[in-house]
Amino acid sequence: MQLWISNFLFYIILPGMLFYFYCRYGKSRFSLYWACLYVTTQTFLLRLETEMHLPGVLGLLIQISLLALLGYLALGKKTSLTLPVSLFHSILIHTVYSVSHGAVQLFSFWFMEKLSRPFSPIQDIFFYLDGISLFTTIVLTIFLLILVQKYFFLETDRLHRLLLCLFMFPTLFISLVEQTIENRIYGNTIEWDYQLGIIFPHIQHGEMLFLQLCAFLCLFIVLLLCQKIQKALKSQESLRLLEQQTHIQEIYLKESQARLTQTRAFRHDIQNHLLVLTQLLKNGQIDQAREYISLLEPTAAALSFPIQTGLPAVDALLGSKLTMASQEKISVQCELQIPSHAQILDIDWCILLSNALDNAIAACRQVPEQERSLQILGKKKGNFYLLSVKNRCDTCLKKLPAYGTGMTNMQTTAEKYGGTLHVKIIEGCFHLDILLVLFQSSPK
Repeated sequence: MQLWISNFLFYIILPGMLFYFYCRYGKSRFSLYWACLYVTTQTFLLRLETEMHLPGVLGLLIQISLLALLGYLALGKKTSLTLPVSLFHSILIHTVYSVSHGAVQLFSFWFMEKLSRPFSPIQDIFFYLDGISLFTTIVLTIFLLILVQKYFFLETDRLHRLLLCLFMFPTLFISLVEQTIENRIYGNTIEWDYQLGIIFPHIQHGEMLFLQLCAFLCLFIVLLLCQKIQKALKSQESLRLLEQQTHIQEIYLKESQARLTQTRAFRHDIQNHLLVLTQLLKNGQIDQAREYISLLEPTAAALSFPIQTGLPAVDALLGSKLTMASQEKISVQCELQIPSHAQILDIDWCILLSNALDNAIAACRQVPEQERSLQILGKKKGNFYLLSVKNRCDTCLKKLPAYGTGMTNMQTTAEKYGGTLHVKIIEGCFHLDILLVLFQSSPK
């Protein structure tokens, strides 16, 4: 009975708990189907590891890889989870378990050494202690995993892959050290004498306690450092956004000042133009008057922005960007009308459009002039607004490029309003779709 309970905890409850927290860390609902598949595969691997006498470190690496792979297959399509992030979550969860197991194992051996002979038969005590130790390990692991998620959890989907790797290795190292201690120091065999107590293995509990405390400390130091770096990166990202907002405001001011100068010049000359038109009409020179008005139309048109979206700041930005597109011989189609009553700030519209158009113009430069095209569309449906930017790109480009600063700024701005950002390449065209929530009960 005691052995059955221990096996149930080790082969069913423990892997099921690990997969549950993997789903929590991946910000997805717990999948019973994938959990059962993981538990079954994990049990098979553990039995295979025992039968083939595989080294414990190799077995640990296989278990980490299994959770990362099955977790990625289970959550990859539902969330933005990537394989490196999946591997980091698996390493972190197994490391927390390894540290918990090491601490409980230390106190279990210490307790067994303190057992007195009246507790015989000793075999039953070992069975009980094995189940109790495993149950305690599971409880401690759950507590630590909740603690990590609550106070130290990282937005791993926003971390650069290089940073993920930098934090993977020290975290994995802690887990490997714990596994090595378990295999080389504690082992799988206990020699007991009724008179002397435990003969083998002989454990220096003071040294082991120091090592376990160091393992706990190192784990949380790694998480704390990763958290600090992530906060620093967020601050840099906010700084970049502020710099871009300042740049956009400068563009708007320059455009507005230029048009203000043109308006003043036109107002200065309007009296003379009206006098000329009045004289032509008095003399009955209707055709000459019409020709004179046609000459004034380009001047009047230059006083307004070429694109009218409903937001002056956006109009000024688009005027500047589309002038750049025209200079690059890019044909432009713009059908954009922005709801002025939405909760989205003008400057955030400008951040989205500025980065999208900069990327689009840069991509169009890589294709022949006769193929360069840019399409900007906006569509409102209910409480949602879809901003789409489509442009030609290099036909050799089959894979989406890595996110740069501009794309990160757009994603951050979209998430600010409960939205999403999607990119794809179809037949030599780059598609950028940004979905925004126009009104939010509690704006982020």
